[in-house]
Amino acid sequence: MLSRIKSKNYCFMLIMMSVLAVLFYRSVFWVDSVISTRKMVSLFIIVIGVVVIPAVSVFISPINNKITNFLSRCVKFFQYVKRNIVKICVIAGIYACILLFSYAIEFGLRLLFDGKEFNFMRYNIIVSFNTIIYCFVLVRKILNTKPEIVFVVVALILGLTYVNVTPPIVGVSWDDQIHYERTLMFANSFNGVFFAADSKMIVECENNSKTKMAYDINSRKQYLNELTTMYNNKELVPYPMSYIGTSMVCYIPAAIGIVLARGAGLSYVNIFNFGRICNLLFYIIILYFAIKKLKNGKIFATVLGLLPVNVFLATSYSHDVWLISFTVLGLACLFSSIQESDGKKSVKNILLGILLISIGCLAKQVYFPLIFISVFVAIYRFRKTGRKKICAVTAVALVASVILLASFIVPMMIAPATATDTRGGADVNAVQQISFVLHNPLVYAKTLFSFLKTYLSIEGMSYFTYFAYVGYGDYWGVAAVTLIMTAFFDKSRKKCDYRFVKVAGILLSFASIILVASALYAAFTPVGADIIAGCQQRYILPVLFPTLYLIAPDGVDIRFNKKLLIVVPVIIMSLVSLNSLFYLCAALYV
Repeated sequence: MLSRIKSKNYCFMLIMMSVLAVLFYRSVFWVDSVISTRKMVSLFIIVIGVVVIPAVSVFISPINNKITNFLSRCVKFFQYVKRNIVKICVIAGIYACILLFSYAIEFGLRLLFDGKEFNFMRYNIIVSFNTIIYCFVLVRKILNTKPEIVFVVVALILGLTYVNVTPPIVGVSWDDQIHYERTLMFANSFNGVFFAADSKMIVECENNSKTKMAYDINSRKQYLNELTTMYNNKELVPYPMSYIGTSMVCYIPAAIGIVLARGAGLSYVNIFNFGRICNLLFYIIILYFAIKKLKNGKIFATVLGLLPVNVFLATSYSHDVWLISFTVLGLACLFSSIQESDGKKSVKNILLGILLISIGCLAKQVYFPLIFISVFVAIYRFRKTGRKKICAVTAVALVASVILLASFIVPMMIAPATATDTRGGADVNAVQQISFVLHNPLVYAKTLFSFLKTYLSIEGMSYFTYFAYVGYGDYWGVAAVTLIMTAFFDKSRKKCDYRFVKVAGILLSFASIILVASALYAAFTPVGADIIAGCQQRYILPVLFPTLYLIAPDGVDIRFNKKLLIVVPVIIMSLVSLNSLFYLCAALYV
């Protein structure tokens, strides 16, 4: 029996890895100038994938058990589909009617606004909202018990809408031309080629964002056809080697998407968008586990994950997604351990939290203070019986922080010029700026305080609906109030006395913001300036979860319908997102 299970598992892994190997091989475009080392590495990866991984996976018990469980669930799913085929057909039929109803709405709007052509972007937005409402009806029985499922469904619908409606070029999100280039460096590393179409889009990024290129039908069609022609003709440019560092890991999800899409033979535009979709799927999967991990605050985490700017970043080429998702998951492990009754499981969760936050901070090491929330959680959790456990957690947190700092400081010491962001101007010099701060600490403290007063103001929350070069969406105040109210309502009715964890967590979050501002003062601001340049409000996003989670009090007995508590905020966030997309993108697609 056991050998038969292993045989099935091996066949499954062999088929899956063979498919991936074929896609990988098809994605690689070889030219004569490609050195044999790259070809050997690619061949080695294929052999490992097809020969080694299937064989090893069935002999490692945890992996073999996971495969067995997965196949068992697949069998149960197909059996369920077979038993309920009529019900599924009815659901599909109703959804087809929803698509027709959405088409009728778009047709009416077209007549109302005297539109000459069918606006696919507007239709997409209408379909998305109707689909979200329909999905709420379908999952109504688990609304209050499985918020993570609600998040997956709504985030996927909204995310795909963002991908379809926003222009499929760079110059849409913050520095996406840089992140896209680094993603391509990762995806193209096996053959060392760089397509001229990608280079053209990256070079023309600034001009395209200013002229709103590809927002209207004609410019989008013309520009994308030009890029597609260049890609189909295999026009190449020299492979760039502009950056290699720890943050390169953040581009893995999007790079995988690009490789798979090329292997599947998709068009240039679809390859670009599939990279964005893989970034979105990565974000959804990580936050799914974060929401599932939490014992309290599940709905708050769901609403935070659906914040318009978060979904926008998740569907862009950006490393903020990596930072936000992993820090939220790591902090969810820490916060869940506070209510954990099992001591061994608490230690495991705390250590896992440190690891995940550290992985997230590979994108931006200045957020490392968040790691030390684990120390205060350990003190609260083991203050009576586990002094050794507290010391162990503290040691691990220190080691993780030192490694992160070393990955940031050592390259700067080896090559000081790399610490300076040339986009800040000719007067920017990180080494001189650090020297200025050390010699004039009070002057810098005054500059920092003046900056933070504006940076952390209520008006600063307008970034909740800020979509970079796409523009500012409306109703940021509605999104802000919804998020804050959800944080306060979605708390445990049981009083938990961990005030010093709350205070420490909030202070460490504030310390992270100070480090972010200081880093940009050094790297992006002219020497001795009384302002801090380049510090955008989106840098608050990674500390938004711990701050609101810890500020909101426990033990407040608010009698509230749990289903309404998740339905209302999610619909509000969805409407804010879709409204912003409508006026910033769909209205221009004429």
